[in-house]
Amino acid sequence: MKKINLQISLWFIAISCVLIVSCSKEDEPQLILSPESEMLFTNGIIFPAEGGEQSMSFTIMNQTWWHSWITPTNKWCTVEYKYNFEQSNEVTAYIHVAENAEHNERNAQFVIKVGDTQKELNIKQKSVDFIQLPEKRYEIRHVSTTFQIEVLSNCNYAIEIDPEGQSWIYNKEGNLQYQPGKQIITFISSENEKTSPRECKITFKGESNSEQIEIYQAAKPALTLSENGTKARIDIQEPGKLPEILSTTDLTKIKDLTLIGYINGTDFVIMEKMTNLIHLDLSHANIRSGGDSYQRINNDMDYFTKDNEITDYLFFNWEKLEHILLPEQAKSIGECAFNHCKNLKNINIPNRVKTIGAYAFTGCIALEDIHLPETLTKIEDSTFGLCKNLSIITIPQNVTYIGRWAFGNCSRLQNVIIKGKITPIITPTSFVEETGASIEDISPLRFVLYIPKGCKEDYQNNSIWMAHAIAIFEE
Repeated sequence: MKKINLQISLWFIAISCVLIVSCSKEDEPQLILSPESEMLFTNGIIFPAEGGEQSMSFTIMNQTWWHSWITPTNKWCTVEYKYNFEQSNEVTAYIHVAENAEHNERNAQFVIKVGDTQKELNIKQKSVDFIQLPEKRYEIRHVSTTFQIEVLSNCNYAIEIDPEGQSWIYNKEGNLQYQPGKQIITFISSENEKTSPRECKITFKGESNSEQIEIYQAAKPALTLSENGTKARIDIQEPGKLPEILSTTDLTKIKDLTLIGYINGTDFVIMEKMTNLIHLDLSHANIRSGGDSYQRINNDMDYFTKDNEITDYLFFNWEKLEHILLPEQAKSIGECAFNHCKNLKNINIPNRVKTIGAYAFTGCIALEDIHLPETLTKIEDSTFGLCKNLSIITIPQNVTYIGRWAFGNCSRLQNVIIKGKITPIITPTSFVEETGASIEDISPLRFVLYIPKGCKEDYQNNSIWMAHAIAIFEE
């Protein structure tokens, strides 16, 4: 009898456990994903760099409380919800991803937790394609040359050499398709046997962007003289070689000189000794650091050239020079660079030039007109002082300040053209003329002022500008 009772007891216990387990499973909180959403949670979501939106739907069973979040917390990935109020256990989640302007991919997770159940959705956003080159221009010698270009990218890209360069430059590897990462690409150029330089462009082309680099190959070294020996064209492959190319006779005969290639302080020393030099074309020359000191001031201060700069005192007191074309790559003009070039009539200032030093053109009494680059923001003290033949000056739109005596004693100045809408600040001595022996004996220069439309009132309310203006015209 006891054995039967024990069996019955065990039977009831087993039945009770089954019922308990069965009830607990039915009542257990559940997260049910739609088939499409289940695939998203399995595979993750990849967003393009421009961002976008993805949605998913899921059902919460047997649980009124649930929790979801984005990790790590950020501003570029957010989530919004839409509830089905007819079946309140159904939810649609909208994941929003902002544009990625960075060069790196970014990742996040969308997490849903219901009871003891947790699901993670991996979110990845691609970066903006970029191709980075250390330089935008490479200069190589006229001889056959092997050179390397370092490329950093996060995308696939191809290399294209423009038609002008395909006859003399090629990619050593011969592989025109490259993978993301850092690459060192080797190119080979053939010898330039012509007496003129040549250029081409190499394009590194990705799916959505591209970068270009200019390749400049110097001309074959040569000295070309006119029949009477007064005009010369010289291609220099190595700075400092001008003394080896020109004879003593050349130094006295040449009036018109064109230099192509590379020059430094040693070459400027020789040019200054060309006693009859009137016209100088350096537009295709490249100034390099080094060589001899081209100028010594007060017997204790030596000056040397710097890469792509018209340095302090570089053309100081070159009295014969009338016309000059500066190197296209020049980025600055130093103090007193053309000081007392009394016969200088014309000069080009390349658009790369950002600064012009004080006294740069002081005493250039023959200078009639000069074009200032748009990159200029300030005209320093006495920059054009004593330019007595200067009749017109155009002030670029980015110039906000004109220093003391900047145009002092420019007695023939008749027209001043202002391009910027912001009235440049000037001092009481920016535009003046000395009328006596004493510095106190000065009077304002008078000229016609041309200004942008809508700015007339600003000038009329400026007593310093009005002291100079004969008339004001809006253009």
